[in-house]
Amino acid sequence: MINDYNNAISRVPLESRDVLGRKRSIQRPLWRVFEKWALRSCDAVVVNSRFMKKAIGDWYGIAEEKMFLLYKAVDLDAFSFSPPPALELPVEVLFVKHDYRRGGLEELMGALSQLPQDVRLTVAGPADGDEAAIRGLARDCGFNRPLTFAGRVSRSAVRELFTTHDLFCVPSRAEALGVVFLEALASGLPAIGTTAGGIPEVLDRGRAGWMVPPQDEEALRETLDEVIRSPEARKQKVRHGRAHAEKFSVPKMVRCMEEIVRQVLRRRRARAE
Repeated sequence: MINDYNNAISRVPLESRDVLGRKRSIQRPLWRVFEKWALRSCDAVVVNSRFMKKAIGDWYGIAEEKMFLLYKAVDLDAFSFSPPPALELPVEVLFVKHDYRRGGLEELMGALSQLPQDVRLTVAGPADGDEAAIRGLARDCGFNRPLTFAGRVSRSAVRELFTTHDLFCVPSRAEALGVVFLEALASGLPAIGTTAGGIPEVLDRGRAGWMVPPQDEEALRETLDEVIRSPEARKQKVRHGRAHAEKFSVPKMVRCMEEIVRQVLRRRRARAE
C-alpha cells in the first residue's frame, strides 16, 4: 500500500529544492528506485485516492488492473456533529497540518491578513520547535491578528479544537488525500481546501466544502470572505459534508479491503491453473 507520492516525484539532483522550498536529499531518488521495483513486483498496489491511483500508475508504469483504491477511514462515532452556529466576531480559524509549508500556512496567513473581518488563527500540528519560525512567517506575511500556536496535538485534542472553532482551512500545496478534512466534515466544521491532489475527493468536488487553486492567495481571501458572509452556504455544505464523510466509515473500508484481497486471490488461483 502506498499513501503518498514524495518518492515518486523525486527526480531532481542532490541539494536542489522542491516546490515547497525544502531541500531534497539523495534518499528520495534512491527510495523512488526501490519503490518502483517493489510496486512492480507486487500482486496488487493499493492507494488511498483516485488522484494517487492515476499519479502512481503514470509515474511508475503500473498496469491499471493491478491497482486498487482503498480510502482511509474516519471513526465517525468519535466526532460529535453539530450544525454550524451563527458566526460571532472574532471568527476562529483552525489550521491543522504537521508540514505547515506544504499545508499552505503562508497563503492562509496572507489571505487572513487582508480580510475586513476580525479573525483569529490557531495553528496545530507542527512540532513545538517550529513556533518561532511560524511566528516569523506571520510577520513576513503581514499577519498581525491573534495567533495561537497549539503545537503537536493528539487526535483527541484535534477533535476538541473542531468544536471550538468556526472555520477549518488548510490550503495545501500538495496532498495525497487529506483525512483531516474528513474529520472536520464529520464534526460539522465548514472546510476550505484546495484542488491539490486528493482534496477534491474528500470535499466531494466542492459540494462538501470550498476549494481554491493551490498557492492562490487572492482566491483564498475571496473564498474566506464569502464563507464568512454566507451562513446558508455554510449550513448547506456542512450538511452535505457529514453525509459525504459517512462514505469513508471504518466498516466500509474493511469491506473494501476484504474485496481487494478476494480479487487478488482469485487472480493468483487463475494464474496457477
